[in-house]
Amino acid sequence: MSLAPAANNILLEVRDLVKHFPVKTGLVGTRPLRAVDGVSFALRKGETLAVVGESGCGKSTLARVMIGLIAATSGDALFDGKSTARPKGAWAREMRRELQIVFQDPYGSLNPRMTVGTTVERPLVIHKIGGSAAERRERVVELFRAVGLNAIHLNRFPHELSGGQRQRVAIARALAVRPRLVVADEPTSGLDVSVQAKTLNLLKELQRANDLTYVFISHDMRVVRHMADRVAVMYLGKIVELTTADELFTSPSHPYTQALLAAVPDTDPTRRRAAVAVEGDPPSPLNPPKACRFNPRCPYATDQCRTIEPQLVQRGAAAHATACHRVGEFQPQEGRLPGA
Repeated sequence: MSLAPAANNILLEVRDLVKHFPVKTGLVGTRPLRAVDGVSFALRKGETLAVVGESGCGKSTLARVMIGLIAATSGDALFDGKSTARPKGAWAREMRRELQIVFQDPYGSLNPRMTVGTTVERPLVIHKIGGSAAERRERVVELFRAVGLNAIHLNRFPHELSGGQRQRVAIARALAVRPRLVVADEPTSGLDVSVQAKTLNLLKELQRANDLTYVFISHDMRVVRHMADRVAVMYLGKIVELTTADELFTSPSHPYTQALLAAVPDTDPTRRRAAVAVEGDPPSPLNPPKACRFNPRCPYATDQCRTIEPQLVQRGAAAHATACHRVGEFQPQEGRLPGA
């Protein structure tokens, strides 16, 4: 697939990454829960790749396996040519400096018994950054200012801060060791709209100032449009569409992507958009459908979709890959689509 950037511009390359969790069935048997089931993509230096999909599609598990927080079942992820799914030796420690994560729940990811100043300072101590306590403290104050907090917040505990302030602390902690790649896992999902906007703008400003590369996990397509350079759409453990953000929002080619976009509220009452009928909940990853995993909910599914698994390949526009047998056979029109 020609979606991969030039080799000298790749920061992270994910190769057929798989994560299955064993689930007990009965007294002695187990079945694999296929959270991530063969995901591949390349991430350019300095770009933001958004990974989107419904809850339970595997996007957060992908992020954790990709940066080594959870062991992979098979496949690998290479950061500058070094494995992150199976780090070894000195690289396992060095990797923690290069790759950081901002978790979805800032309150749950901050130690309630530590002041937030101490929390942000801890990575500096662990990685021996800063020669003295005074130098480390100066770095923490600098980080707080960078994320829009003041020195008066240093001695406060997480419960004494608002949700937006806690998320800013989490971002400051992630940036403390000067990483090159930051995974932002639903960083605005628990925030009100005004705080969401401030947090997103902050992330973009920090990206420009620190030459950061982002993997941005979200289910909110409006946020994705604001943040992403490219978008990977996941469904039941697999990527079903991968392209630039502009291309995705103007010419979505997978029925599932079309359904996600059709669900986004439109503030323009004069504009009619296609509505893709997607009924019911996604199937269980314990027993995913054969062939195309979207076929039980797809209004366009044929016998081919139920017997042959579609591969993620480029079709049509440059840098636009879709895993669908019927790309080009249907295009969303005004009103309801066929089968809706």
